[in-house]
Parts: sequence; C-alpha cells; structure tokens
Amino acid sequence: MPQTSGGSHNNQPSHQDSPDGSAFLFSTIISIPSDFRTCKDVCWMRLLQVCRVVVAAAFLFLFSGAGLQAQSTKILDEATQMPLPNVVVSSGAITLQSGEDGTVQKSAFNSTGHNITVSRIGYQAQTFKKLPDVIFLLPMPMALDSVIISGSKFRETVKDIAQPVQIISAQRLAEINAPTVAEALAATANVTVQKSQLGGGSPVMRGFEANKILLVMDGVRMNNAIYRGGHLQNVITLDAGSLSRIEALYGPGAVVYGSDALGGVLHFHTRNPILSSTPGEIKVFGDAFARHSTAYTEFTGHTGFGISGAKLGSYTSITASKFGDLRVGNNNRPADYPNFGKRLLNQDRINGADSSVPNPDPNIQAGSGYSQLDLIQKFLFSPTKTIRHSLNLQMSTSTDVPRFDRLSEIRNGNLRFAEWYYGPQNRYMASYSLEFSRSRKLYDAARLQISGQHIDETRVSRQFGRDHRVTQDENVNVGQLTIDFEKEYKPGRELRYGLDGQMNFVQSSASSFNIMTGETASADTRYPLDGSQMHFGAIYVLHNWEFSKQFILNAGARYTATTLHADFGDSNSSFNFPFQNAEQTFSAPSGNLGAVWKPSKSITLRPNIGTAFRAPNVDDLSKVFESTGGILVIPNTEIQPEYSTTAELSGTFTLADHLLISASGFYTRATNLLTLQPDKYEGQDSIFYNNSQSRVFSTQNSADAYIAGGNASAEWQLRKGLTLSSTINYTVGKQLTDSTKLPLDHIAPLFGRTNLEYKTGKWMAEAWAAYNAPKKLADYSSSGEDNLQYATPDGMPGWFTLNLRGSCRVTDNLRLQAAIENILDQHYRTFASGISAPGRNLIITLRARF
Repeated sequence: MPQTSGGSHNNQPSHQDSPDGSAFLFSTIISIPSDFRTCKDVCWMRLLQVCRVVVAAAFLFLFSGAGLQAQSTKILDEATQMPLPNVVVSSGAITLQSGEDGTVQKSAFNSTGHNITVSRIGYQAQTFKKLPDVIFLLPMPMALDSVIISGSKFRETVKDIAQPVQIISAQRLAEINAPTVAEALAATANVTVQKSQLGGGSPVMRGFEANKILLVMDGVRMNNAIYRGGHLQNVITLDAGSLSRIEALYGPGAVVYGSDALGGVLHFHTRNPILSSTPGEIKVFGDAFARHSTAYTEFTGHTGFGISGAKLGSYTSITASKFGDLRVGNNNRPADYPNFGKRLLNQDRINGADSSVPNPDPNIQAGSGYSQLDLIQKFLFSPTKTIRHSLNLQMSTSTDVPRFDRLSEIRNGNLRFAEWYYGPQNRYMASYSLEFSRSRKLYDAARLQISGQHIDETRVSRQFGRDHRVTQDENVNVGQLTIDFEKEYKPGRELRYGLDGQMNFVQSSASSFNIMTGETASADTRYPLDGSQMHFGAIYVLHNWEFSKQFILNAGARYTATTLHADFGDSNSSFNFPFQNAEQTFSAPSGNLGAVWKPSKSITLRPNIGTAFRAPNVDDLSKVFESTGGILVIPNTEIQPEYSTTAELSGTFTLADHLLISASGFYTRATNLLTLQPDKYEGQDSIFYNNSQSRVFSTQNSADAYIAGGNASAEWQLRKGLTLSSTINYTVGKQLTDSTKLPLDHIAPLFGRTNLEYKTGKWMAEAWAAYNAPKKLADYSSSGEDNLQYATPDGMPGWFTLNLRGSCRVTDNLRLQAAIENILDQHYRTFASGISAPGRNLIITLRARF
C-alpha cells in the first residue's frame, strides 16, 4: 500500500482543470480514486467512465427539456420526484388509478364537466379543472395508514400492528439528503449512531447494538456469521441514494426474522423497476442528483434510470461518493479539556522512520477520507397480473477506509498506530424472488426468495515505529432461502407462515509484510484458517385476528435450529489451543402477543410482549483479537444463545386532525448475555502477544440485565403546510450481579430532535435542533465497549446543534436543495464514538428526473 503523509490516507483523486464546466462537474463527482487495488484498476477505470457518461447523459437529457407528452398526466412525489402508483383520479362517475409508472390518461377526463380530484393515502389531495401534464403531491404530515412490509413480510398498514414501527419514506430521505445511510438513521431521532471512523456508523436501538440489531436489505438478512458485538460499521455499505424507504421495527423481531433482532429490525428497501400501465408502450424514466458538502469535502453523484414495458422492466442505480478529511466543529469544547476531539499529531514517514508531526489544523481529522461506489441492477418480469419474477443484483465497494479512532490514539507521546485501515470493503448480493397473488386453499399470496452474498473484509495495521504491516482478510459466503405465505381464511383473520434458512461459510487468511525488507510471513488469523461455518433453519407462523374495527390481536411463534462449526487446526501459530475444532448446536423458540385497541376515534393503545434470541456466531466462538491495548480475546467453545423478553405499551392520541401525540414505554429483561470476561490461557491470566504483555479474556455467557426506556413525540400542524414536531428518547440499562447493578454498555444518553417544517407548492423549508444529554463517567460500562478513551475523563459532554435546510422546484424536472448544518460550529461527539461530528456544513444538491 502507498505510504501516507501528514497522517492523511492518500485516497483522494486529483483532477485536471477543464474548460468544460459540465465535464469538470462530472469528473469531480465520479472521479477515479487513486488507491484501488492494482488488479482492479483497468476494470474500475472502464466502469467509472461508463458512470460518468450515464450521469452526464441523464443531466443533458433533463436540461434539454425532455418530458412527458400531453397524452397522459404524470403524478409524482413532490420531494423525490418519483412516480406515485395507486393514485385515485376521479371526476363525476369516472374514476381511474395511476399505474406503477404514476400515469393516468388525460382523455378520460376531457368532457366530464366536473372538478377532477387527485388523491392517495398518506398524501394531500388536490383538485383541478383540467389535468396538467405533471402533478406533484405533498405527503400528509400525520399519516397513520402507511403500508409496511417489515412487520410480517407482506403489505400491511402501521395502524394494524402492535409493535412500534417508524417509516422513513423516499420523500423524507430526499429531504434529509444524508451522505450515508448511517447519517440518515441518525436523523430519525429514534436511533443513535456510534462512529469509529468517517466511513462507518453503528446503529443503536433501545440499548442494543451491532449483532443484536438485525439489518435486512430487500428481504435479505445482512447479518452474517462474523457480525461482532461491539460496534459494527457494515451499514455504510448501503447506498442512501438508491433507497425507496427504511422501516425501523422497534423491539424484538425474532418471530419473523429469527436470530439477532433483540433491539429491533432495520429493513432497507431499494427502488424497483416501474412497469408501464399501457400495453405496448415503452417507458424510460429516471432520476439523478449531484451533491457537495463542505465539512466532508464531499462530492457525490447518483443516477437511477429504468426502461420498461407492460411486463418487463429494468432499473439501474449508480452512486459514487468521495469524502475528504472531515472538519469538526471549533466551539463548545469543555473548558477543562480544550483539546477534546482535536487531532494534534499526524503520522509521517521521514527518512524511512515513522514520525509524529504537528497537525497544522487540529480540527481537520487527517486520515479520515475515503471513496465508495454502489451499483444496483434490478429486473422485473410480470407475465400476468398475479405473477412477478424479480432479480436484484447489488455491489458496494470502497477505497481503503481509515480507522480514525485507532489512528488518533497516542501512547508515550507518539501515535500508537502508523497505519490502521479497512481494506476495500466489498459487498456483493444476488437475489431472485417469485411472487404469486392468486387465491388457493393454502394461500392467497406466496413469495419465494433465494439469495447469495459475498462479503470481503480486510483489516490492515502497523504499529508506530514497527516495520511489520499485518493484513487480515475475511471472506464470507452466505446463501439464504425464504418461503412465505399469506392466507385470509375468514374475514378479518389473516394467517402468515413460512420457513427460512441460511448457510454461512467463513474463510480467513493473514500475512505480515516488512515494509523495509519486502519480506512476507504468516500471521495470526482473526478466525480459524481452516474455515468456519454457521447454518440455521426455522419455521414460523403469525396470526392477525380483527375482532372488530376497535380491537385487533397479533400473535406469532417461531422455532429456530442453528449449527456452528470452527476448524482450528494449525490456524493460529502463536497459540496451542487444547481443541482442534468446535461444534455446537442450538435451538431457540420465540413468540409474541400484542393487541391494537382503539377505545375511541382519537386514541389507539398497543400493548405487546415478545421474546427474542441471538445465536452465537463465528465471531463469538472463535475470534482471536486484540480488542484494546493489553487485552487479548481467545476462543471459548462453551457459549450459548442470548435471550430477551420485552414488554411494552405504546399509544397515539389525535386531536382535531391537527395534533398527534405518540408515546411508548418498554422493559426488556435479557439473560445469558455474552460479555468479555477474564480467562486463562495454559493456566496464565496474561501472555506476551504482539510485542506486549496482554491480559487474557474470552466471550462468556456471564450477564443478566434489564433495559428500560421510553419515547415521546408530538406532531402539530399549525396551519396548512406548517408543521412543528418533536421527539425525545430515554433509556437506562443495568447489568445484574449478585451484589449490585452495574452500568450496561451501549446505553445512549437522553437524546431528541425538534423540527419546524414548511411545505407548499414548489417550496420546502425546515429548521431543526438536535440534542444529546451528557453521558457521565459513572454511567459508563466497565466492559470497554463504551469507548471512554475517546471521551473526556469525565465522560461524554452533552451537545446541541441548530440547522436549516430548504429546497425549490425550479422546473417540473429540476429541484435545488441547500442546507447549513451545525450553524454554530459546535464540537461534539455522539456517545461511544471515536471520531467527532462534522462542524458547520454547507450542502448544495441538484436533483433531477426524466
């Protein structure tokens, strides 16, 4: 790998001046990073050149004024400018519904003699004398009848399920305009995000994090056999620009999804092909945006385009992002710790030796920048109205992603590491699904999905002053099969059931490279060199019983069996384990029971109780890992599943259709939790490892705990188009011992957000404040997962930010967005993070459609 200078990992491309402004724009956005692996250079250059052409062609097409012909009316979401299906257009006795492409024929309404009403659930209705070529619909500020999929894998409305669900729609995602999915999740105001580096983000839900939260992409589980328990940055491999919605399911989701869903489920949906509503007609459609933000020195370009007929459709999404070194805020540092969050030293290589040199601007987090490319290709074939075949291909890859928290650590006056980065992080997915929607004795709708994933993870590190660069590679292959059915066997009684299974294969390798002599030697692998496997199979059933319009009962059960195998052999040459392999089998039942009770038109109450589990994986069983300086984690073959039981009550109250108040409270009892505990290796509680004496730890089922908390929010429509909303969350967690209660890790301090939003016609404006309470030293867990070393000695200070954003629809095809975040340039870190948040940040975005 190329050497870095000044502590900044050299992954930023250079650009030649160009007299052609548009060419320079696309060259800047879709630039070719300079440090992709050599073996991929030619392919990358060709691929990214194609990306440039596609984005440029999309914008040229938009600016040329190409649009919809006057034979039909196109109905679009105001913010995303994407087509809206199932919009009802009515006038007198004539009623039509827009197709998947969002169009209705104008000619049907030419001579009705009545006003024409355009309406859709969740959107504000509009009335016209004559249909225009394009109609933009604004979302309702308080829509309780939104359709979700995460609750049961089939379409159902939020108001019919007992478990709290939050939907981040495509329209809201476009307004948030976040640079990554991690930042989009943080904007929900109900999820906190820990960050160890700029190219990362670990969601925290209800006091659970990492492998205790389930990530799902288009129905495919992302959690695999090496998802760890501390902080997990894999959500960064998702493309925010391609998402049609995010569904956050709070609380246990084990019945539908199985292992890992203790704190909740985050289900990410990408955009799909849109079939033409007119037989024989070919539709071409798409969107594009270009974004620049100053605090990240970010340039992002995205285009999504499709072509479809009535039965066959295609959709392609391409997003390329380049992030420079982050600039953090300069104000609000604690008086006792004026250097908190500053990077005072950079690493440089001078005369063949590592040197710590002063950082000319300590607010620049040197060595944090990276680049990423995301590609999605989808095909949809619907030979009849009741059958749909879908193929979903995804790829995400990056340059090297610097591990900023480790690169900023100082030991004995010098930086601890000269190099520490994740090598190109690669995620590949292929998924095929077959959907039936025809009534049969056993089902009304059925869905089969087969998927495969390949994940490459590489960790590269070199201690300061040492010549050996250690590279650890992990390759994970995952296969998944799910079969789901839905049947309404009596009016108001719905049965959903299915089975699923997954196979995980892990292969690890490691090497040590002497940067002075060029010699390569073997090194200790993170997981067994001879391979590890994890497989599971499960069956589940859900039942919804609508006793009346005022009372609905939800119930479900699941049974999961898991096997785990690790073959140590001669994997870790530094160790002589007393076992050659480990084989374990687990089984876990889970269930839930909830109700939706509407004692009046304005009040809805939702009591719910559910169980969840997490089966130990390869990371728990067989990892050999120096988690922090002086601590060495060794394998433990005796671990068992973790369990939780959660009881909660949530409710909503509406007043005169102008005020919506929501609140929820929960209590979770977790047992058999896996935590790091002191252990011994060959009778010794510490050993000499990696040139230093390290204490021996292992992952053990050693903890019982409780987590309790609540959420409250209010949404008040002050007048048409003007909405005030606020959300606040509080969580407390304790590990239970025989003598006392200890702070539990991953428990975020009180946090919230308040928004004032104005939408009308082509304009949108929003002001908001985000805030976190401090996390005091006494509330930190002793496990080390809360990363006290990256906070102040007193804990993490509280913080707040003030922010503004707005947008304007310049033409029917073009929207301009602008925002200024962290206006006061506050310095802050979210809890447990090893890198500070952006300082004052100006964002300019140009969005277009065709």
